[in-house]
Parts: sequence; structure tokens; C-alpha cells
Amino acid sequence: MKRLGDRAVHGDLHGGLGAPLSLPQPTPRLQPAPHQNIAPRLAESAEARCNAERVVQAGGLLSSLLMHPSVVPFQRTFRKSPQPGVYTASRDRPFQAEIGSFTVADNQALCVAEYRFQVFTFSAGIAGDTIPIEPESQGLALAYDLSISNQRPGNIRNELTPTPAPAEPTMFVGNPQPGIVISPPAVQSIGGGSQAQQQFLSPYGDVLALGGSSTPQVAAGISFFSPNAGQFISTIAGGDGLLPQNGKSQQGPDKFPFTFYAKATEAVQVKVVAFKPVSVAVAYFQCTLSGYLMSAGVLEGMLSGVKPCT
Repeated sequence: MKRLGDRAVHGDLHGGLGAPLSLPQPTPRLQPAPHQNIAPRLAESAEARCNAERVVQAGGLLSSLLMHPSVVPFQRTFRKSPQPGVYTASRDRPFQAEIGSFTVADNQALCVAEYRFQVFTFSAGIAGDTIPIEPESQGLALAYDLSISNQRPGNIRNELTPTPAPAEPTMFVGNPQPGIVISPPAVQSIGGGSQAQQQFLSPYGDVLALGGSSTPQVAAGISFFSPNAGQFISTIAGGDGLLPQNGKSQQGPDKFPFTFYAKATEAVQVKVVAFKPVSVAVAYFQCTLSGYLMSAGVLEGMLSGVKPCT
């Protein structure tokens, strides 16, 4: 009986056919292979490039105020004495003179974060001393031209001289183009008979079109004011892209960051423009440029870190 019971138990454990009984096994967990580096795959995705990892830096906020030695502070102050042309300038014959310039060296890059224009006059209380005039004084006579390799950074438009307020709303008037706005009364007939033609003149006497009896489209009054505002400075290639004498130290909002860049071999040039006689005794014009100078590779790496993800 004992042997029979042993065989019965032994047979039950082996399924009765001599095969071992299969017991349930635990489900294996999904784990990465040992020493598997998933960082390259994460870096390839656009989502990973847009995400920032929160870290605690040594020193707290002090670390964000430190500047790496590869980023060199840059500052240039230019001072130029006036020339007689600033006292005889007019709308028809504006005067311009260079205050200063800086050419970026090879493999370098310049980030200009602030500029400042000032006019100094002679002090009445201290002999031989100079004092700056009010920031917006001489605003109807002076302007400044800031360019990088003959190109002006930013999208700016400044009316340097006041123009008459239009009687009609300007929001419904198209963008005026100087030299293209024409008026029907400014028409001259050339020749006679069936071969007679008409030439259409601009408000300044320029011939704009030559055609038959068709009448050009009538332009609104504001279309004549804007070209007239910028006509007198068209000879100096500044137009309404000049910076006014208003004491501002950057383009755009004052509370937002401002930076424009000059790459290797590019030149930053500053000019003063007089379009009316200056009414004060100018001791000198001063321009201060402030920013950072670094290698081109450092700037490229910094800009790649702040590039918007699209």
C-alpha cells in the first residue's frame, strides 16, 4: 500500500504520463538592455530639444551672473568735433559725418546690446568744461545712422520732421510709395492731333507715366505727406531709417532685450546727420557702443540654444 501510494503521488506530479508538471512562471519586466545609452535617441527628437531640464546650479543665482572668459565685454566711445556743415545744413542739402566705426576681426563675432548718442556743448559755469544737452534737444535738426556693412538692423521708421495731420483716417490708405503717388491735375500734353500723349507728374515734378487719355488713380492726401517727410533726406540714403535724437539706447521696447550681430569682417558704422542748422555751440558728438565680443563658434552655439523649435 505504501508503494502504491508513492506511485500514485509520483504519477500525479508527473501528469500521469511521466512528463513533469509545468508550473506558472513570473512575467519578465520590460527593461532596457544593460549599458544601453538612450541619450542619442532622445537628442534626435524635436521634443527633446525643446524641453529644459531643471537643475540646481552651484552658487544659486550667482552662476547666472557669471560670464565665461571666452565672452569678452566690448565698449567703444567715439567723440568727434563738429564740422561747419552742421550749422549750414538744410532740407535740400543735409550734412552727414562719420562719428566712428569698428570692423570685426576674422573668426570673431560682435553682439551690440546698447548704443547711446549724445551732443556735448560748452559749459557756461566752468571754463574748458563740457556738458551734454537734453536728450531730445535738437531733435528737429539731428539724426543718426547706425549700419552694419551698409545695412540697417531692425525694421524701423521714424518721421524726423512733423507733417500735417490728415483729414481722413490713414488705416484705410495703402502703403504710399515715394515717387509713385500721382495726382490728376499734374498732367501735361505732348504733341498734338491723334498722336497726343499725356505725361503724368509726381508732386515734385518727376515724370512718372506716359500714356493716352486714361486718368491715373487719385491718391489720398496722406500719400503726399509721407513722401514729403522723407524727401529731404533721400540724398543721404538714410530716409526714415535714421535714428532720432531722443535719448533711447536700443531699438524696440525698453524693457525687452535688444541685440544685433556683426559677423567676421563686417563693419559697424555710426554717422551723424544734420538736416537743419544746429542752434547750439557743439563741442563734440559722442557715440557709445556696448556689447560682447566672442569667437564665431561661441556665438553660433549660443544662438542654437535659443533658436525657436519649429
